[in-house]
Amino acid sequence: AVSLFSKIPTRRLQPDKITYISTISACGRSSAVSAAFTLLNGMQPNRVPRDILTYGALIFACERARSWAYALRLLHTMTLDAVSPDEFAFNSAATACGSAHVWEGALSVLRGMELSSVPSDHTYFETMTALVLKGRHATAVQVFRQWEASAGARYRMSDTLFDLHRMPVEVSVIAVRAAVLDTMVALEAEGIQERRVVFITGRGAHSQNGALLRPAVLSLLRNELRMEAQPVEGNE
Repeated sequence: AVSLFSKIPTRRLQPDKITYISTISACGRSSAVSAAFTLLNGMQPNRVPRDILTYGALIFACERARSWAYALRLLHTMTLDAVSPDEFAFNSAATACGSAHVWEGALSVLRGMELSSVPSDHTYFETMTALVLKGRHATAVQVFRQWEASAGARYRMSDTLFDLHRMPVEVSVIAVRAAVLDTMVALEAEGIQERRVVFITGRGAHSQNGALLRPAVLSLLRNELRMEAQPVEGNE
């Protein structure tokens, strides 16, 4: 695609926005980030405006190549071009950071998304996952609290019943940590010793190799938090 694009000027043809987007998209499918950036930089000299579609195609290339540094740079360039990043742009940048386990970058993307008032569960999930994989559990719980507030506590069915469906396994584990902390605070405030809490599990939104969520939750409760935990029939 890039080879064909380079022949356009020799044929006295002027590349338009559609040509650029198509070629950048082709670069994205093959993770050719450097070539995609070269095309982007060539748009202004050819008087072709760079818009959200152009940036979307390029940031997808960054996601495919796990080029998190380029993805962060691209979000900054978008603001300089007066192009507001949309949900797709934030998600792609967060995925690039998450895939590389760069939690600092994922947090930066999340902050930008929140400032732009662009809601996206995906960006929150990628950030939390990156934090968990690097052992930043306390920060992950803080981010979870932010997501919980923005999402309207969709997983919290009551003070003692939590639905973990539709969450990646790593995020579900964070949800359990947060729920346990809340329960401990409530027990102390009420002056009681114990309370039965139910977590509805399943395969997890991103599980493709069998039931991963339930074993992960049980392992956290039993092995790390040293709590009594038993599977409940029908809680799948």
